[in-house]
Formats: sequence, structure tokens, C-alpha cells
Amino acid sequence: MSAGLSADRVRSFRPCAPSSGQWPPGGASGFRSSWPRSSPVEPAMVNLSYVAIGKVRRPYGVRGEVKVQLLTDFPERFKDLRTVYIDEQPYTIERRRFVADGILLKFAGIDTPEEAAFLRNRLIEVPVSEAVPLPPDTYYYFQILGLEVVTTAGEVLGEVVDIIVTGANDVYVVRSAGGREILLPAIEDVIKEVDLKANRLVVELLPGLI
Repeated sequence: MSAGLSADRVRSFRPCAPSSGQWPPGGASGFRSSWPRSSPVEPAMVNLSYVAIGKVRRPYGVRGEVKVQLLTDFPERFKDLRTVYIDEQPYTIERRRFVADGILLKFAGIDTPEEAAFLRNRLIEVPVSEAVPLPPDTYYYFQILGLEVVTTAGEVLGEVVDIIVTGANDVYVVRSAGGREILLPAIEDVIKEVDLKANRLVVELLPGLI
């Protein structure tokens, strides 16, 4: 039940906003956050030191450039970005240019199509500490995955183990200690509090959710 999660793509969420009967309110985006790696593995198996901002698709041209798929809601960050990481190894960006469906990058030391081919399908990452600061009530996937989920009545439901991205709102996959999975829509009527310091997500169960 993988969400196919990408990098620092986000949507805002205001759990205390009054309900308008419509979600997202006013047509705004629903709650989304970002996971550092596009991988279906369990959160505990993910290296949370880096967040992916792109993925190398293929070599481009004859001078060692690569075509990169953007995995970020902040493509402008590439304009001044100097160093990125691939497989946790630093790569220096020599030049860049945006194209219609991504960005072309030239890395120092990668000067031929053959050398560029070794980077095919690799994630381009930056340290989590360099993630773009987010406005209040907006989160990255890696901040949500692994949170303990409790109800407003104090009942422990389990842990967020996956996030399913839908067209309207995200859906959290919560797994109990016994292995049972619950699907919780990330809407204001359900998500009441995100407490990162306490590693806790407080929810209100609507009829039919369990």
C-alpha cells in the first residue's frame, strides 16, 4: 500500500479551522507532507538524514549533463544550489537550466554521457537540515510517518506507516501493535492535532472509519 512518496512536496493543513463542509476548504490543498525518499519501505528503514528534491532520469547530450525529474514544490531552490548528494556522496553542480519537464544539471567530474549514465534513476538529495522552512501547520511526509496515533479519548490506535496520495486529501495508513491497519483521511474533521515534539497525532474517529 505504498504512497509512492516523493520529496519536499507539501500541502498545508489547519486542524483547528472551522469546517465549511467542503474539503479542501475554499478549494485549497489538503494536508500533505514529504518523505525524504521515494520508497515503499517501512519508515524505520529509511535514512532520515536526507530529503530528495529530484531524480536523475537519463543522460542528456554529449557533455555529461543529466535530465532530472523535479521532486519538490520548490524548484527555485535549484537556482542557487551548489552541492547535492547522490547515494550520500556530494556532487557539485557546475551549471543548470530549467526545461519544460524538469531541469538539466551538469555535475563536476561528470563529463561524458557514459559517466552520466551511472546516475540514471538515482535520487538527488539535500540534508534534512536544508529542507525549505514551511509555514505553520504544514509538514513534510517524514515528519508524519512514525507518529503515534491516539484518539481524542486517549485510545492508542497505532503508528502512521504510510501515506496514500489521492486527488483530494491524503490518507494515513495507521498500523496497530497487532498488525491491523486503519485508513484515516487527512481532513480537519479527523486530524485534530499534530504534536511533533511528543511524536503524536491526535485524531477524532468519525462513524465508519473503523
